[in-house]
Amino acid sequence: VAPPSPTAAAAAAANTTQLLGRSPAQADEYPKVLQTLESMHGSARINAVILAHSEEATPTPHGRVLVSTGADKTFCIWAKDSYGQYKCVLQEKLGLEAFNMAWDSGRSFLYLATWYGRVRVFHLSMGFMRAKELPYIDFGKGLASMVGQKVVAVHYEPRGDTLLATSDRHQVMLDLAKNFKRVTRYDERTHITAAVYDLAERRVFVGTMGGTVAIYNHTPKRLHALVGVHKVPITALVYRGGDHRELYSADQQGNVAKWNIGEGGKEYAASLQKFLVGVHTATINQLQLLPRDGGVMTCSDDGTAHVLSLPSMEQKQTLRHRSGAVSA
Repeated sequence: VAPPSPTAAAAAAANTTQLLGRSPAQADEYPKVLQTLESMHGSARINAVILAHSEEATPTPHGRVLVSTGADKTFCIWAKDSYGQYKCVLQEKLGLEAFNMAWDSGRSFLYLATWYGRVRVFHLSMGFMRAKELPYIDFGKGLASMVGQKVVAVHYEPRGDTLLATSDRHQVMLDLAKNFKRVTRYDERTHITAAVYDLAERRVFVGTMGGTVAIYNHTPKRLHALVGVHKVPITALVYRGGDHRELYSADQQGNVAKWNIGEGGKEYAASLQKFLVGVHTATINQLQLLPRDGGVMTCSDDGTAHVLSLPSMEQKQTLRHRSGAVSA
């Protein structure tokens, strides 16, 4: 099996990860499965997959590894062997399920979003062959209402050396350069089910159980709410910044909405551009922007991942996973 191309994508399903890729010259062709990574998470659902690199020496030719975490309460490091195939080089038990991950390449820190308002922190060293757990970040400290809550998203922003975390009720921003000093906290009135961060313009977008998308800036005050489109819980968000200023939201019924943010010179104004009904026949678990304006990828419990072209939002490719739900 050929090693992944620079345009490779990772899709995780019930208990396997498939690497899908194509060369730039084959951009319009159906992607081929390059490799299937399985067995390490048993039959558990995979919650997140990220690509990580470090300034330290690594066992991979490109200095990059895949990190996966699942409902089996572990995370795995996958690195290329001498044949260019990904193999699990480390599996670490967590004791708690992790739902999301973020990577800090400067410190070689892996942040995992778990239960009880906590973000677990691991320092990966010796070419990703060793994981040392550091004191966890307790976002619930001093926030009684957050203790016992699920952390649904975590994001590291290197430009500001800032870590953001979102539980199903709160947003917390920490300044890592100042010893994890708490910068701000947001309170949402209903359960938060998804979050995405735009630190270039200091904005946070959160999706809620009621189908609302709320917009915040660096103050705890909600600035704008996008309502009346999604009738069921928001399950995924992704933001396309720069000159585009577009927000994409997905819901439990397989629908996708495209919003223009900041229209008419108003920073927090928003307008609905398109609402696609039935993109999938089941819950959409994740939205992902592809490189070089390659489109938006949607991952669903119906066992498929669609690639929607930009800006038209027309479906141009469908990827099918042999093991069932595409969770990440």
